Amino acid sequence: MWFVEAEGVSTFNLAIVNRWGQTVYECDDAAVNCLWDGRDLSGEFVSEGTYFYIIDATLEGGEPIQKHGFIQVVN
Repeated sequence: MWFVEAEGVSTFNLAIVNRWGQTVYECDDAAVNCLWDGRDLSGEFVSEGTYFYIIDATLEGGEPIQKHGFIQVVN
């Protein structure tokens, strides 16, 4: 399990992509903590490997934030 708590933001988008840039998970609700359980958009568990997250958000005061990094999936 991997999650992001989004507090104090007015807009929020999280995308998790594979090494080919294909989106395997997406969450855009700032009111909900985004939780990824290792499943892709069709509900299947992803293969072992490295996945990348991209977060684009705007704070309640209007300041934009961009974060990115990687997640190592091990089955």
